[in-house]
Amino acid sequence: MGDFSAMKEISNPFSFNECFFCGTKNPESMALRFFWDVENKEMHTELTFPRQYAGQGKVIHGGFQMGVLDEITGWAAVYLSRNMVVTSDMQVRFLKPLYIGEKTRATARLISIAEPKITVEGELKNALGEVCTTATAVFHMLSEKRYRSIIEGGEKR
Repeated sequence: MGDFSAMKEISNPFSFNECFFCGTKNPESMALRFFWDVENKEMHTELTFPRQYAGQGKVIHGGFQMGVLDEITGWAAVYLSRNMVVTSDMQVRFLKPLYIGEKTRATARLISIAEPKITVEGELKNALGEVCTTATAVFHMLSEKRYRSIIEGGEKR
């Protein structure tokens, strides 16, 4: 874990930039950074969840695990499709507990692109390299105009 020297850091593609997981304009953000592994065609990030992300005991709350998986698969979908995307479906499996204070590695890779959908799978691994949580996420690709309308609150409700 932790050697990103052979990987390309991905610039944040989101102009709003106030995301809880990656936003640099959000003082409460986890400030995740994402790296593309050219050789393995995978997106990567690492993080250590602090105490406030606990569910029960020392186990990381499943909602935060799902959020990180949504984030990394979304970044991979944007990077690979060269389009802005929104999550339309995500299936998550919790296989083993992840623990507060331990290094967690998130990875995402492409499953398929069939416009306007892109499907990406992701996983969270513990410090031992064991797969603890997996996700399959489907994203809908959007035009820049439609994306702007959604994030600026212009969509009809």
